[in-house]
Amino acid sequence: MTKCMARAPGMVWPGHIHVRNKVRQLTYGRLPLNFFLSLGVSPARSPHKCVPSSLWRAPRTAVVGFLQGLFSADGTVQVSDEKQDCSVRLASSSQRLLEEVQLLLSNFGIVARLQQRRQAGVRSMPDGKGGAGLYPHQAQYELIIGKANRDRFAEKIGFLQHEKQAALVTFISNKRRATNREFYEDTVVAVEAAGVSRCLRPDLSPTPKA
Repeated sequence: MTKCMARAPGMVWPGHIHVRNKVRQLTYGRLPLNFFLSLGVSPARSPHKCVPSSLWRAPRTAVVGFLQGLFSADGTVQVSDEKQDCSVRLASSSQRLLEEVQLLLSNFGIVARLQQRRQAGVRSMPDGKGGAGLYPHQAQYELIIGKANRDRFAEKIGFLQHEKQAALVTFISNKRRATNREFYEDTVVAVEAAGVSRCLRPDLSPTPKA
């Protein structure tokens, strides 16, 4: 992480690593904070995260970089030897984030399926004192990319980590049969008239009046 931040063009951001027991924490000052805020990255908690506003008008290479970073940090490659199947998954407690990532992926011809893994509730977790306690947890959602869309993800987006990308590419290269296509259907709720507008074809000129 420190090496990536150091490569930021025209900026020197010395980070500080704090070690607490087995946890290593990397912190930065206000300059990087202001930089990311200017890009539309909001300091929201996990359930309220969303795609930075600047991504919706960014060039294609920037969108690819964002998706690579997000999937590399929080995504997984799940391979089932029993089912001879493999999928790319991204989990989050923010449904909005995954819906927006789903939309970004569709611009690359990649269709992902969104499902809810668990509902919000209370469960037993370690209390940090050697015991356990009941703590609230957020709902959890998961974006799933499989079959032909998985192959397209590997080609057009991919992972930054060699291990994840290698696991994905190896499965695709070694599969014994052609990748199945996925079909998605939706229900049309209503079709409403939007009015009538006079327009001209670009290759035609208005007929001159006599």
